[in-house]
Amino acid sequence: MPVECTLGQDCYIQNYVDRDPGPGARDAGCGGLTYDRHKGTDFALLTEAQMQAGVQVIAAAPGRVIATRDGEPDGAYASGQTAAGKECGNGIVIDLGHGWQTQYCHLRDGSISVTRGDQVAAGAPLGLVGQSGKAEFPHLHLSLRHDDTVIDPFDPVMQDGCAPMRRKRSGPIR
Repeated sequence: MPVECTLGQDCYIQNYVDRDPGPGARDAGCGGLTYDRHKGTDFALLTEAQMQAGVQVIAAAPGRVIATRDGEPDGAYASGQTAAGKECGNGIVIDLGHGWQTQYCHLRDGSISVTRGDQVAAGAPLGLVGQSGKAEFPHLHLSLRHDDTVIDPFDPVMQDGCAPMRRKRSGPIR
């Protein structure tokens, strides 16, 4: 879990990876809890107050930090500003080795606690959940890639059929 929260209690998954290769949208369980061309999993907070109080983003796996960006304001996109070229907002990319990477997006402005070149362990604090970049609500967008191909952590084999998903709706649809 890349966020220090309890799914279904104080956070929920808002969107999964879009598995539909065409213009439609489909999550790994053949549902619609995604949108066209969504390349990650969105771990959402229930309220903006939680974001303001601070909810920790943690490394899902060990690796080396290869990129960071901080200083993008929270809530700018939701208030009508553009996020062109900075859709991820404040973010971190971690190289896991052997072609694997994780990318963490929409972190809170000024919260990133790692720098390029840092080695991080699984569970290491990276920053706080925010609403920077192209974010309409407070959440962490986590992408997993292998050799620059998006991998769905709920069905890593990325089969053509729908994977059985054990998930409950754990929050409101926004």
